Amino acid sequence: MKQLLTTLSLALTVATASLAQTILPFDIATKGKYYAVFGPQEQTDLATNTYIPALPSKLYEVDAASGALSKIGEGDMGVHVNGLAYNGVDNFLYGIVDTTSGSFAPPSVRQQAVMYRIGKNAQLLRMGQIKPPATAPTDVTSAIFSFVGEMDAAGNYYFPAIVVHSYSIAPSAIDYDLFIGRIARTDLIDSKPEILATYTLMRKGNCSALIDAYVLAYCQAILLGTPRPNGGIQDWAINPYDGKLWSYIADDKQFFSVPLPDTASPATPVDITCTPAPVGYPDLTSSEFGAVFFTPRGDMFAIDPDNARYYQFDNCTTNAFCNNLTLVREYTQAFGNPAFPTFLNLRADGASTLKVPITPTDEPFAGCTGSQFSLFSESDKIVAGSYSYPSNAKLYSVDPSTGAINQISVNDTGKRLDGLAFSAADRFLYATSDSTWADFTTGTPILQEEAALYRIDNAGFVKKVQNFKRPGTNGSEQSVILAQAADMDADGNYYFLAAVVGKVNATAPFVTGGNTLYIGKINGASIKNPSLPLASGLSPTYYKIN
Repeated sequence: MKQLLTTLSLALTVATASLAQTILPFDIATKGKYYAVFGPQEQTDLATNTYIPALPSKLYEVDAASGALSKIGEGDMGVHVNGLAYNGVDNFLYGIVDTTSGSFAPPSVRQQAVMYRIGKNAQLLRMGQIKPPATAPTDVTSAIFSFVGEMDAAGNYYFPAIVVHSYSIAPSAIDYDLFIGRIARTDLIDSKPEILATYTLMRKGNCSALIDAYVLAYCQAILLGTPRPNGGIQDWAINPYDGKLWSYIADDKQFFSVPLPDTASPATPVDITCTPAPVGYPDLTSSEFGAVFFTPRGDMFAIDPDNARYYQFDNCTTNAFCNNLTLVREYTQAFGNPAFPTFLNLRADGASTLKVPITPTDEPFAGCTGSQFSLFSESDKIVAGSYSYPSNAKLYSVDPSTGAINQISVNDTGKRLDGLAFSAADRFLYATSDSTWADFTTGTPILQEEAALYRIDNAGFVKKVQNFKRPGTNGSEQSVILAQAADMDADGNYYFLAAVVGKVNATAPFVTGGNTLYIGKINGASIKNPSLPLASGLSPTYYKIN
């Protein structure tokens, strides 16, 4: 029984596809898109006791709002792909092909989980076999769950795996350890015979009973040659609000979550949490959520391929559960053209190209080709005679062809920012915060903070570069920064508007005296590293507009 099982990765077939070695990345404009693979899983014809191997998968783009599917590429992918994940660093999808071979008399299984890089037209490149967790001489086997995968914003790929210490059919019993595997920086991996992963123990906590039952069911399916059960965790995705991997176990109405391992200390175990769904959650005949992904606002979407349904889970941001579950779509025909004959016995897995960082990166954007950016915030206003200060801005990417927007960070920027501009010199975004407002009782401007320039990293987080000086004034004049408009030239010089106005009054006319408009310029050379601010602040050059 040395090579006993594959558990949750049983596509008992040897892939023999002829795969192209030159593949193209997805376009940068695909940011904010969602993808899924579908392929019939292996089966057993119970009438003849004949094993039917898994069939090759097909790749689809998923419309998050409606669940509509658009096929990518011609025909199928040549292999049964699962564990789909998108790497925002190199704009490729990644997946695992399980090339397990086995015999049920006597029980013997040899598991080989192979990682593939997937290009924009569903082309594949074999990257190498993933080395499973190490086993002791007394252990039965180790295995990789090839149908569960996710990628973080840095290009690290996460999947589950187990080491089985002992197993018996009668009485049914299993002793095993569960791990989360991490393949670092998949974008830097070249095609090779073997890919190394770092494994971190996942302590099952209050999920023990559920996970034990599912693992045992999969083990028995392997040994008895019956189809795999579709319950349990079939996919997971990173929730941008807490940075944890989430899934939903429909059979038991439980939300599953586990933190990502500490990359500096991979030997430190992580704890799984199972949280009951809120009271009133619907009972589902669906048991398999094989394509799971998140939007930046914290909504989770999932596809049940066997029952041909697409679900939305709302507001997965508090208490480790999602507030509402809605059936968005019931598919009335098979996926794509050429189509699978039925939804039944399909394996599915999903991936989102929108990898939302939850911590600052202090790294520049990859470039602005095909991308545009915008800041949105609620404007200042007067409500019942009281002044309401503007809300903090949120940063979005904008698809220039459709106008579709996607929030880059799940958090706001922490500032009321305007004057957004992209620097081609260092590929960071820059914006201005000007916190001056007027006391409408006295008409006296109140300065909450000096005008300041901020730098925005590719995760949407801001760092103050410097305060900067306003135009000079005489007597009762006031100078203001008009932060609503700004731009940068190719050398990284930042241009904005400023004005000098006369005396500010509490009643009309609110401003008396002459007004002068200026263009301010902050030289690129004077934009210092945000970690080394200058006490004196920046000194823009002001050009009077006649």
